[in-house]
Amino acid sequence: SFVTPIDREDILALASSLDDVIDLIEAAAMRMLLYKVVETTPHAKELGFLILKCVQELHKGIVHLPSSKGRDHVYEHCVEVNSLENEADRVCRDAIAWLFENEKDPIFILKWKEIYETLETATDRCEDAANVLEGVALKNA
Repeated sequence: SFVTPIDREDILALASSLDDVIDLIEAAAMRMLLYKVVETTPHAKELGFLILKCVQELHKGIVHLPSSKGRDHVYEHCVEVNSLENEADRVCRDAIAWLFENEKDPIFILKWKEIYETLETATDRCEDAANVLEGVALKNA
């Protein structure tokens, strides 16, 4: 049988949490298609960039997972994901506040509020994946 340095259950938990991230990225893209968004907003671009950074940090952490010497790096990347998620919370709040203060078209407000919240939820799922990753690293320390 195939023996991995990480328990199968942990691999499944990590894969499932990463799948949740992908599902939310896809959901945001589908909303943009459904709502026929022609041009994005600076806030959406910033949230997209934060999602990208979160995913890159998760990747870096996962790469270090099999190495006992790399476990400290796993924790560093998980902490960075948490920090990026906090930044995404702020950007989402600012984006929604801007919508209600400056936009007059209620349809535009509804579309973008939902898109912003979906993008921000993707960063929440990144944080969940980082928590799973950290747990796996701790378990295998």
